Order: sequence, then structure tokens, then C-alpha cells
Amino acid sequence: MITVPLDHSNERAVFKLRNVGTTYGTAGQAATGVPYTAVSASWFRRGVSVNAIDPTAAHTAVSDSHTDLRWFEVDATEHPGLYTLDIPDTVWASQGHVFVSVVVTDVYDADLFYDVVHPSRLQAEQSMDYGTVTNTFFTPTTTEFRADGTLSSLDNAYAGKSVLWVGSGNLQSTMVSIVSYTASTKHFVTSLMPTVPSNGEAFITL
Repeated sequence: MITVPLDHSNERAVFKLRNVGTTYGTAGQAATGVPYTAVSASWFRRGVSVNAIDPTAAHTAVSDSHTDLRWFEVDATEHPGLYTLDIPDTVWASQGHVFVSVVVTDVYDADLFYDVVHPSRLQAEQSMDYGTVTNTFFTPTTTEFRADGTLSSLDNAYAGKSVLWVGSGNLQSTMVSIVSYTASTKHFVTSLMPTVPSNGEAFITL
């Protein structure tokens, strides 16, 4: 389950698609070349009818800014079967569990389960550390950055947690998952971010 704050914005959901048949490659393997026109997406929360969020266009680059209902194939060679969908902010307007689903003919359904919570609950229930991006020894990318700040001295202390970007930088209010953390250099590897963090951009770990 993915935890996001109430009134979260610019969520870029990541889905892994795998073939049932052979329309998009070998059966049982990663589905590549799935166009936005083939995708049916929807979201549901208790007490709310199922809402369609079918993609209406495709991004042209991984660095493209968040635009509601845009689909993107990350890299058919390096990350086969990996796609993103830019989710409208209205999905996060109320607290509760949110179920997001992607359906493609001849491909296994892909689902994500979110918990939308008030920011005060995040602060109360999860330990947080604060840092800022530095580009002194490493140029940030959409999946990696180095940081300054009072951060853990243990490798992978934040693995499995999230980065929430705060302040007014490129990634304001965006939350991504932390894949790994190297303490000696304060180097973070994360899930795909919609754009590259700017030097000095502030974040908290959750």
C-alpha cells in the first residue's frame, strides 16, 4: 500500500504490465509497446462510484512535467513493462483507501492501493528526517540525488520509505518511494520522479 497525504498533487503512478497473450510480446513476459489508446484506467474509493481516468495522450520523455491522464512507457529495453500514468489531483481530495486499476486487453490487470491520510497523521505515525538536494558531487536525475542535512548514518535506513518534496521547488508536494540509500554520500535512489530535483530543494523522509 502507498501512503499519500490528503490533497496530494502531481502523482505519477508506476505500473508493471505483463502479457497474458502475445499482443505486446511473449506470453508471461513484460508487455512492451502498449499505447495509451489501449489502456482503460479507473479509481475507486468506498462511498464513491468507480471513476474512469483513461489516458488521453502520451508523454514524449521521462522528464515531461506532470499532466493529468498522460501515459508513458519508461524504457522498453532497460525497464520492459514499466509504464507511468499521471493521476488527477481530485483522486486525493478525501481521506481513505483508494484503488487504482489499469486494464489492457491481452495483459494482466495492474492495480495500486493507496491510503490517503491527513498530513498530521503522517507526522505523528512516521519518523521524519529533513534534507536538501546538493549537486556538488553528483548531478541529480529523475531517480537519484544526493543530499545535505541531518540524515541517517546507516546504509538503506530509508529503503522502503518515501521522500515527500516540500517547499517551492520543481517537485513541490510530490512523493516517491526510496529504493536505496548510501549513508557515506547521502545518496538516494528513488522510484521515477516527474522531473529532476533542483539544487537546494527540500524534502522529508516518511
